[in-house]
Amino acid sequence: MERIDSLLRSQTRGWLFVGALGLAILIGFIDYLTGYEVAFWPFYSVPILLILLYGNRRLAVVISVVSTVAWWWADKASGHAYSNEWLRLWDATVRLIFFCLMIFAGWAFKWQRDAIRARLELLDSWKRKSSASASANNSVSGVIFMMVYANFS
Repeated sequence: MERIDSLLRSQTRGWLFVGALGLAILIGFIDYLTGYEVAFWPFYSVPILLILLYGNRRLAVVISVVSTVAWWWADKASGHAYSNEWLRLWDATVRLIFFCLMIFAGWAFKWQRDAIRARLELLDSWKRKSSASASANNSVSGVIFMMVYANFS
């Protein structure tokens, strides 16, 4: 898992966007092949979350719109008949709202993960500095101070 994480982190946003775009289109094609009776739309969340975690929110919104259009195309091309065409548009809008909620939830997760990593790095660097020069009593009180400070900053 760490190899995949480091590979994705080493990519530029442009390549990540192209990969997520290709993945969304591939999922749309697979969705078309499986037909409208199989609920395949949750899989569109994968490229959206990938670009969100390793890219940014703006690109994730673009991929969510592309995913919605791909779902709409797959639904229409597979022959799904609606009593009114506006119902297909309604379903596409509901999926876009779901994808945007996924972006919001993923962004909150990413923000919390990054904050925890920053706190751990700060604590680790402080421990390395203090272990060379401070006594055991000062280390414990310093660690407690850093933990309290990190929660309020």
